[in-house]
Amino acid sequence: MKSGRAIWERSQDALRGEMTPVSYNAWISGIEPICVDGNTLILLTSNDVAKNTLRNIYSQVVANAVNSTNGTQLDVRFIDSKEREGYPYPQAVSESYARENALTPSIRSTLS
Repeated sequence: MKSGRAIWERSQDALRGEMTPVSYNAWISGIEPICVDGNTLILLTSNDVAKNTLRNIYSQVVANAVNSTNGTQLDVRFIDSKEREGYPYPQAVSESYARENALTPSIRSTLS
């Protein structure tokens, strides 16, 4: 299974196409993907108002975009910072991976 971040990133173009730019920027652009928990994509919102608006108005639009662009059958759950504690934090990128990917392609090719 793909990571929550990968699934969410693939969904962005579909969401932009389904929403007005104002709605997308107000409600979607600030969402942080947390993880996939079972068959549910967990998405962190900026506050309680955003969480409730997304749950009540945009949950089906978001779920459709997530599933159509990723070939999945995931539910979507919006949480706020008060609920964040119950979910894992993304693992830090390993130092060697970060260092390798920070190099420009031309430098990387001379090191190989």
